[in-house]
Amino acid sequence: MLCAQTQLAVARHAHTCLTQCRWADAAALYGWLVAHHPQDARSRKALAYALTELGRTHEAIDAIHSLDARNDAVAQYVLARIYTRLADPRAHSSFKRFAGLRSVEAAARGHGKAASDAISSSGGALTGEPQP
Repeated sequence: MLCAQTQLAVARHAHTCLTQCRWADAAALYGWLVAHHPQDARSRKALAYALTELGRTHEAIDAIHSLDARNDAVAQYVLARIYTRLADPRAHSSFKRFAGLRSVEAAARGHGKAASDAISSSGGALTGEPQP
């Protein structure tokens, strides 16, 4: 187990790599974090995102599926991106699940119908990626 300061420093550096599109560095750092804290859902989702950008889609799917991702909007978004890249028909259902989870989150925050309509009108195409 890592000390909290070390874990925080690695997580910050990994996040910086991710935001700078340094996918290999981000994947290595998030992989290290996941190895030391397997239940860290945020690091697993970020790892999956970086792996997807590196074209390592099957590893990314494994990282997401090790979570209980059914009710996790970010995990569904990452899965939808992966499935889209693979031209997998599951992309559509993942985008729908993502949109549904986002509208539930928006309603819970008091944004209700306006946020739900914005997501619905986008058809789940929040990434600019092609839809099946």
